[in-house]
Amino acid sequence: MAGRKAFEITPELLERVEAYATAGMTKQEIAASLGIHEATLYRKINGNREFCEAIKTGQAKGIVAVTNYLMKSASEGNVTAQIFYLKNRSPENWNDRHYIEEKRRHVKQDVDINAKMTPQEAAQSYADTLRSGQGVSVIPMKRQGR
Repeated sequence: MAGRKAFEITPELLERVEAYATAGMTKQEIAASLGIHEATLYRKINGNREFCEAIKTGQAKGIVAVTNYLMKSASEGNVTAQIFYLKNRSPENWNDRHYIEEKRRHVKQDVDINAKMTPQEAAQSYADTLRSGQGVSVIPMKRQGR
């Protein structure tokens, strides 16, 4: 019984792969276009430097082409292109959303629980302490970055 034909990396295949990546195809789409499983594509990427470089070069060429078109459109007065560029290039200055700095706080609670208590008694003691508000102290916390 004949199996599937071996997947060979040829100069023609490398050109096709680069062209697919330049056109913006995902690795999943490239694999489908080549008639191979995505896992095979990743094995070839990891095992063959030329294959990996063809994909990287194609992706870079695609980004360059779109960037050039975006800059041309923006410089010719396309307001949408200008806004897109500014929001993505300098989001801290050109963003529709402005975040308000907030300080979070952590509440430390002293609960009277001892080793002689059953789990139910300990839970009840904890609940009672929370309800009463006794033994509560607020500890300011530093904001975690976004």
